[in-house]
Amino acid sequence: MHSNYNIPIKIGTRASELAIAQANQVKKLILEFNQSLTDKDVKIIKINTSGDKFLNENLSLIGGKGLFTKEIDEMLMKDKLDLAVHSMKDLPAKLPDQLTVSAILEREEATDAFISHKYMNLFHLPQKAIIGTSSIRRKAILLHHRPDLKIVNFRGNINTRLRKLKEENIDGIILATAGLKRIGIPSVITKKISTEIMTPAIGQGAIGVVSKTNNSKIKTIIKKLNHEKTEFCVNLERRFMAKLDGSCKTPIACFAKFFGEDIQIKACIIHPDGSKKIDNNIIVAKKNAVAEIDKIVNIFKNEGADIIKFIKNG
Repeated sequence: MHSNYNIPIKIGTRASELAIAQANQVKKLILEFNQSLTDKDVKIIKINTSGDKFLNENLSLIGGKGLFTKEIDEMLMKDKLDLAVHSMKDLPAKLPDQLTVSAILEREEATDAFISHKYMNLFHLPQKAIIGTSSIRRKAILLHHRPDLKIVNFRGNINTRLRKLKEENIDGIILATAGLKRIGIPSVITKKISTEIMTPAIGQGAIGVVSKTNNSKIKTIIKKLNHEKTEFCVNLERRFMAKLDGSCKTPIACFAKFFGEDIQIKACIIHPDGSKKIDNNIIVAKKNAVAEIDKIVNIFKNEGADIIKFIKNG
């Protein structure tokens, strides 16, 4: 028993290669910031979540992104884990009351990446090309630019999707640049997609560390890992998602980043078939950023009322 907390500190994570790499990144930082701890004092617990079990299902139809966190959340709340590591883009807009995001690590590159063995970039794709993605955001944006494309549901971990790309009659797939970099294979990227073309998902490229809200001792350890600029930007994006009642069923995107001392905010909402897209791209003073997010939400609710109604009614 350590003087402040139980040893070993148990980190919960999904069992995919990327999730484990992210958990190891958090473990490494915990050890760097808490030099009284040794490697054996921090243990990674791999958990096979519902989201990982139903790989042939459309995620938006079986419960959404919460399926990647549900079992881990439950273990945290039962004190079987001390903290959990998630991609921020996988976290639902609202966590259970007992849990909180105690730290967000410095953001990796937030772009999406086009991967193909046939074509150099999205613009080289022929008519009716087949693209694999499980993201309703990516699908809607692709169809907005290229309504002729055929989008097929493509789920599984990174290596599974790369294998499917080789084995199946697919012209290309879209993955997050950050994930490919974290598992050490950025070389598979054919072309990064500009955020001007494909606005990133809420929280894309950022890693979050979740703990019980009342576990002040563990929160003190985790808080040292927090990157304030990333936290500020991701929280803006999550505010946008929560106020629009966003979920994985909702083709919305928001990306905030520091532009000098100001904040650049890119946001969009898209009809699932790509037929209508509403954009907003502004630079504001940091002190006005939260109010500006709320303004954007109100604009989108007015101008995109038909899109939102369509999504909610299925």
